[in-house]
Amino acid sequence: MTTLLRALALAILLVLTGCASASRGPIIGIEGPITVILMAPADLREACRALGIKAGPNQRLRGCMRPYGDPAKPWGADIWCGHGDAQCLAHELRHVVEPGWTHE
Repeated sequence: MTTLLRALALAILLVLTGCASASRGPIIGIEGPITVILMAPADLREACRALGIKAGPNQRLRGCMRPYGDPAKPWGADIWCGHGDAQCLAHELRHVVEPGWTHE
């Protein structure tokens, strides 16, 4: 099952990276078990702060993730990243695929 989830995450990452690099519009949303919202960095910081997520003193906020916590959506998450930021997508998807993963 873990291999299947990793393959799914990689496929989503590849598709979204292409979409993210092709568009610089205000907000792009892709909804599914994992909802991904791509936006401008300034808007991203505000969206993540609204969720209560803050960067540390020497960190730059590049994205955020909120796992689904309601019975209607028992698996998945909402992910926010900046346009064209493939590293952010990979990082946030890892939080979804490996729930116990912490920053190294």
